[in-house]
Amino acid sequence: MRPGYTSTTSLRDTGRSSWWKAAPGREVQVFLVDLMLALAVALLLTAIFAAGLGSRRLGSNWLIFFGLVTLAAWAGGVWIPPVGPPVLGIYWVPFLFVGLVATVLWAVTNRPEGAEREGNGPEAEEVGLTFSLFVWILMIGLALAILLAYT
Repeated sequence: MRPGYTSTTSLRDTGRSSWWKAAPGREVQVFLVDLMLALAVALLLTAIFAAGLGSRRLGSNWLIFFGLVTLAAWAGGVWIPPVGPPVLGIYWVPFLFVGLVATVLWAVTNRPEGAEREGNGPEAEEVGLTFSLFVWILMIGLALAILLAYT
C-alpha cells in the first residue's frame, strides 16, 4: 500500500482486498465523485480538442466524442490503481490519462467532416459503418466495465 493512502485521506477503503471498493456507507459518494471527475475531464478535453483542432474535426460527432471520453476516463479511473498526488482525497491522474488516450485515438482515427474520402461507393460506406459499430461496441463495453467496478 502506498504511504499516505489510507481510508482517512481517500474515499476508497484500502483495507479491503480490492482497492477500488468504497468504504462502507460511502458507495454513493464515491460513485458521484467518480462521475463528476470523469465528466470534468471529458469536458476539459472536448473543449481543448474542439478549440485546438477546430470544430470541423469533431463535426456533428461532438456528443459521441464527449460520451466516449467520459466513459473511457471513468472506466480507467475506477480500474487503474491510484497514481499521482491526491487532490481532496481523489486520485485524478488515471481519469486524465485514459481520457487523453481516448482523445488521441479519436483524433487519429476520425476524419474531419467534408474531408475527401479515398474511395467512394460501397467500400467507403462499409468502412464508415464498421467504425461506427466499433465505437458503439466500445461504449457499451466501457459502460459494462464501469458497472462491474461498482458491484
